[in-house]
Amino acid sequence: MPNSAPARQELHRIIQLELSRGIFKAESKKYVLQQIEELRKRGAQGIVLGCTEFPLIIKPPDVEVPLFDTTRLHSQMAVDFILGKQGLARVRPDQ
Repeated sequence: MPNSAPARQELHRIIQLELSRGIFKAESKKYVLQQIEELRKRGAQGIVLGCTEFPLIIKPPDVEVPLFDTTRLHSQMAVDFILGKQGLARVRPDQ
């Protein structure tokens, strides 16, 4: 999570006023990627896309660290549970 309150507020604005309304702006994607890069520089070895809207604009080729799409993870775990699979869900990159 970004350190500064203004960065968090801007990310929230992007989610609420753009992404959740189907508005995808290049400058907003650039801003999100800048925030991810700042986290990487601070030592992040992966990024959790904890907002279900971020995967709409942020893709693995966009960043230099692994992305964890919580929507995909939760969906895969639900399927695994329904199918009776043991252990943690495995999200396959080809999906």
